[in-house]
Amino acid sequence: MLAVCCALIAASCHKESAPVVTEPTIFDIMVEDYQALVKAFPLAKDNFVEARFVLNNEISAASAASLKAESMEVICYTWIEGFSEIFVLDHDLTTGKTEMNHYSVDTPWTGDMKIPESEMQGLKVSLEEAIERAKKDPEAAAGDGLDTHYVTFRKPLWPVWPNPQYVIGGSAGRKNHVFVDSKTGDVVSLEAPVEEGTAKAFISEDYNMMIDQFGNFEIMGYKIEIHEHWVEAQYILNAPVNSRQASELFPKEVTYIFYAPGASKDGKDVMARGWRDFTAGPMAKLDMSMEELSSPWTVDKYIVSDIIDDLIGVDDAIYNLKISPVTDTDTPNVTLRWPAIPALEHPQYVFIGEKTKSVYVDAITGDVMEAK
Repeated sequence: MLAVCCALIAASCHKESAPVVTEPTIFDIMVEDYQALVKAFPLAKDNFVEARFVLNNEISAASAASLKAESMEVICYTWIEGFSEIFVLDHDLTTGKTEMNHYSVDTPWTGDMKIPESEMQGLKVSLEEAIERAKKDPEAAAGDGLDTHYVTFRKPLWPVWPNPQYVIGGSAGRKNHVFVDSKTGDVVSLEAPVEEGTAKAFISEDYNMMIDQFGNFEIMGYKIEIHEHWVEAQYILNAPVNSRQASELFPKEVTYIFYAPGASKDGKDVMARGWRDFTAGPMAKLDMSMEELSSPWTVDKYIVSDIIDDLIGVDDAIYNLKISPVTDTDTPNVTLRWPAIPALEHPQYVFIGEKTKSVYVDAITGDVMEAK
C-alpha cells in the first residue's frame, strides 16, 4: 500500500501543466484573412498592399488596453494588361463576419510597395503593441497624429522605409503622421507637407484671405463677418471623372461659398464668394464678390475652421474614388460640402453624376460611398 501511495504521489508531482492558450493578435487574424483571399483568388498571392483598421476609440482619447480594432480591410493588388486587379476582404471583428470582393479599375495603385509572404513572416510587432508604443512616444503624443480611429498597415513608397509600417492617422489631410515599424517597433512622427500650388494648399490660404477681406473692407458699402461660415468649395475638373485616369485629372478652378445669415445692413442673409483659376498658377488673384439673399441657405452645414487642416485634397478624393469598386461618375464637377444629413460625420467631396450614381468621398477619412 505504501508503495502504491508513493507511486501515485510521484505521478501527481510530475503531472504536465496544461498548455497555455494565447489569444491571436490582430496581426495573426490579418495574415489569416490574407491567406483566405489567396485561396479564393490565387492572383492575390504575394500582392498584399494594405490592411486598414478602424478602432473603437481615438488613440489619444483612450488607454492602450481599452483600444480594440472593430473592423479590418485587407487589400491585395496587381496590374494586369492595363487594369488594376484589386482583391479585398472586409472583416467585422465584432461579429466575425467576413466578405470578399474583387474588381478591376483602369487606375494603377500608387503609394505602397507590395509586402510578400516572405517579408510578412519576419514581422514581430502586432497592432496592439504598435498602439501602445505610439502612445508612450513623447513626440507622437505631442502632435495630432493620434487623434484618430484609423491605422493602416502598409509599406509606403515615400518616405522610404526598410520595413512595413503601422501608419497612424492615415488620411492625407492629417498634419502629423505617426509610423510604427512592424519589425523593430521604432516610432517616428513626421509632419506631412502640403505641396505648394495644389488645391489642398490653397484651401487654408484662401479661407483666411476671404475672412480678412470681407471683415476689413466694404464691398457693398458694409463689412461682414464670415469666419466659421464656410459652406462649400465647388471644383471644376479638366474632364469628367470617368473619362480619364486619376493622374490625368486635375481641378481647373474653384469657387468658395460662405453664408452669413443676417449680415447685411438691413439684416438680410449674405452670400460671399471667392473664385480662383488654378491654371493661372500660384500668382493668380483670388476674385471675391458678395450678394444679398432672399431665402436662407438650408442644404449644408458649416465646415468649421478646426478641421480645415485635416481635410484631404480634391486630388486625393478623385484617387480614392478611382481605386474603389464604385462606378466612376460622368461629371467634371466636384463639391466639397457638408450635407445636412445626420449620418454623415464629416464634410464630403460630392460627385453628382449626370447618368451615373452620385458618389460621396469622406473629406477626412477618404471613405467612398455611392448615393442611394
